[in-house]
Parts: sequence; structure tokens; C-alpha cells
Amino acid sequence: MKKNLFNEHEVNEYFCDQLANNWERINIKIINNKFVFDSAVNYHTKLLKRGISSKSQKYWDLVDRYIYKYHKEELAKYFSMNN
Repeated sequence: MKKNLFNEHEVNEYFCDQLANNWERINIKIINNKFVFDSAVNYHTKLLKRGISSKSQKYWDLVDRYIYKYHKEELAKYFSMNN
């Protein structure tokens, strides 16, 4: 039986995205909120269809703005909004 193993390039391409890792580390509470996370994944699909690379800072800025705009109440549960 042949196993599908990732080569070094594929590992770096799919699993070593520093921007994604940073976003995940900072936003772990958002990731654990199914409602907000599912909404963000939906927006992710729209961004990719528009040709915006998930490897760019612009992509992550747009995701953050989207979450803030449409899920501000949920964010207030996890983050201080007094700034």
C-alpha cells in the first residue's frame, strides 16, 4: 500500500505559514468559538475567490477587519474593547 507523504516543499507550503501561525496563536479564543470561526472560514473562501493570497498580510488584515465588523460582540467576550 502506497502512503501519500508530504515532501519538504509541501510541508513548508502547507504547514509552515508564519502569518497563519501568528494569527492562530493570537486568536485561539476566536478559533474555539464555532460561530465566529465558521463565519471567518466562509469569508476566507470569498477572499481566495477574489484572488487574495492567504500568504499575504493583506489577507490577514481583511480577516481581522471582517471579524471585528461582524462579530464585535463576540470579540468583547475575549478582548478588552476600551482602547
